[in-house]
Amino acid sequence: MARSAVLPGWGQFYNHEPIKATVVVGGEGYLWYKAWSEFQKEQDAADAGDQAGKDRHYNLKVNYIWWAIAVHLLQMADAYVDAHLSSFDADFVPEDARHSAVTLPDEDRAMLPRVRVAVHVRF
Repeated sequence: MARSAVLPGWGQFYNHEPIKATVVVGGEGYLWYKAWSEFQKEQDAADAGDQAGKDRHYNLKVNYIWWAIAVHLLQMADAYVDAHLSSFDADFVPEDARHSAVTLPDEDRAMLPRVRVAVHVRF
């Protein structure tokens, strides 16, 4: 998490998630770019004496900054969770049946967890 706090996307790269890191860097960079752009427009409106334009660009700038902060905190949390779940063992079957559930007797196979998903669409 400290890596992501220092540099956006670093934690994702460290967790071997390069696509996620690229999205994080691009998204956060875009938000900071838009905030800087609105700051420049706010300054231009102030120089022109356009108070309504200055206020509008100021509000947009603040919104982009808040979104950038939210994305930064979210990517930090994501890197933290990914790092802690990287060693998580996702096999929920008995130890002797990890490789093949077919070799189990029928009474043991009935004890294995099952998931069913159904989608019903009516027009």
